[in-house]
Amino acid sequence: AIRTGTAESVKLTNYRKDGTPFENAVSIQPVHDSTGVYRYCIGVLADIAQLTSVAEKMAEFQTLRAKLPSEFDVNLQPTPSPPYGAVDPFAQWKEFYPA
Repeated sequence: AIRTGTAESVKLTNYRKDGTPFENAVSIQPVHDSTGVYRYCIGVLADIAQLTSVAEKMAEFQTLRAKLPSEFDVNLQPTPSPPYGAVDPFAQWKEFYPA
């Protein structure tokens, strides 16, 4: 979802140190600028263990997810960073440790 800029929601079962399970819902929502370019993603981790039914859990989670922004004005955005792996690590090293 992060690489492709698509929305995704999943339910996770995690385990405490004592081995007892608990549930979380995780949602990743893409955020585009006003020209439609995928810029960011917002991730939400919600504790759904206290909710009683699956329908109640998902309704609460979808309400939270609907409040996330999906677009920002492109004029307010910083210049995007280059894709991962495009930075020369030796050039970065020289910035911090000049000869």
